[in-house]
Amino acid sequence: MSENKSSKTQTTISSVYSKNNASGKVWLVGFGPGNPDLLTIKALKLLEKCDIIFHDDLLDKDFINQFKAEKVYVGKRKDNHSYEQSDINKALLNSALIGKMVVRLKGGDPMLFAHGGEEIEYLESHNIETEVVPGITAGLAASALAKIPLTHRGISSSVTFITGHVRKQMNMPTSGTIVYYMSASNITNIASQAIKKGWRSDTPVLLAYNISGNDQELIYTTLGDIQNQPKIYKTPLIIVIGNVVRLKNNQSADIMKPTFLVTGTNAEKFNKYGDVIHMPLIELARIKDLKEVHEIIKNLNNYKWIIFSSRHAVIYFMEVLENFNLDVRSLAGISIASIGQITTAELKKTGIIPEIQSSEESSEGLVKMFLNHDNTGENILIPGSDIALKTLPRGLANLGYNVFQMVVYTNKMPSNVNPVPLTKIDYIVFSSPSCVVNFFNIYKTVADNILLIVQGKETRKKLIEYPIIIENIRDQNYLETLHTY
Repeated sequence: MSENKSSKTQTTISSVYSKNNASGKVWLVGFGPGNPDLLTIKALKLLEKCDIIFHDDLLDKDFINQFKAEKVYVGKRKDNHSYEQSDINKALLNSALIGKMVVRLKGGDPMLFAHGGEEIEYLESHNIETEVVPGITAGLAASALAKIPLTHRGISSSVTFITGHVRKQMNMPTSGTIVYYMSASNITNIASQAIKKGWRSDTPVLLAYNISGNDQELIYTTLGDIQNQPKIYKTPLIIVIGNVVRLKNNQSADIMKPTFLVTGTNAEKFNKYGDVIHMPLIELARIKDLKEVHEIIKNLNNYKWIIFSSRHAVIYFMEVLENFNLDVRSLAGISIASIGQITTAELKKTGIIPEIQSSEESSEGLVKMFLNHDNTGENILIPGSDIALKTLPRGLANLGYNVFQMVVYTNKMPSNVNPVPLTKIDYIVFSSPSCVVNFFNIYKTVADNILLIVQGKETRKKLIEYPIIIENIRDQNYLETLHTY
């Protein structure tokens, strides 16, 4: 700190060196985004009765001047700090040590990009009582005054606040909403980094200048325009990045209809959540050679249980029965188990209500349920595909059951897959582990801003074997939180 600044500090707080040993208290008070009308009632009461106010820049000076307390300006603007933070800490301490009721008045909220934590740590290490009074931070004010929600069902389930001062590689999220503070001088770099991280160049952006002030300005643009058309923006500036910005001016959420890439065989059920691109990565077909299954079908009464692990297993098993002029009556006396609601729903179409349905959409869930059945040593038949996983038969065999797998359909990669560009995809839906394997055989990787919807635990297990961000995985029940059309 320069000699002049040091001198100014001593002059302003000269009274703190009194012999009075009574300790006061320091309140860290949020002023909000700048408009006094947004001040909390508690903040107003403290300003009316405090002894001294240490205030930041960008606050309404005329409003502050109405209070009888001594005012000390300790503001910080880019490349122009009236005092260093260490001097501010000492000034707060010295004022409290002589028994003053001290208000440290900060723009926005004291605990967000405001050195509030540093000041509390310093004061409390010197046994000074502190209290924090929250204020409306500029990011929330920009959201409210622009009528843009920072989170919105089906569009954004998270919001991240970041300081824009840092110019080096930034730890930037790849989905949700991002709010940048103190970013005007670094805005082009921010846009470039976002696009490199996988954000689309047409991602909408709100630039909010002096939010809540009489000269407030709201500018709507895109990451691509910011990157390709550099401009000098006034400060203070808040930057809001994300698809929620499209909701400006109360526009319908329909304009934000997301795009789903569905890799399984059933795409219609996703139509209510957005636009669907169906690129099936599995091709299912009934087996052609029925010799082996014929032997099993002739001896169905040898099995105590038949377990169906998917709707496809149900469909193709019933086709096999029909091929031998049989129907569900041939299953009389055999107990039926099902993995998941979808499989159970398919069974009910045939008139079968399973004795057991796993509460979990997984093989492990069904194995756990068989722990409660003391029928070890009995035969279990599991119809499925030629590439069926071994998790279920292995788990049941470990419990002492005799497990037989029956191939009723084939599962292979389609020969005529036309890969679609992923640049406009918001969600990728994987219905089975084989969908995952075939997807990464084609694409090798997936952008960090795409969310991955998985059906079943086995699919999730397979997905995390590949280079993806685990936090981007969502189970199928996540769809219930999305906007429907």
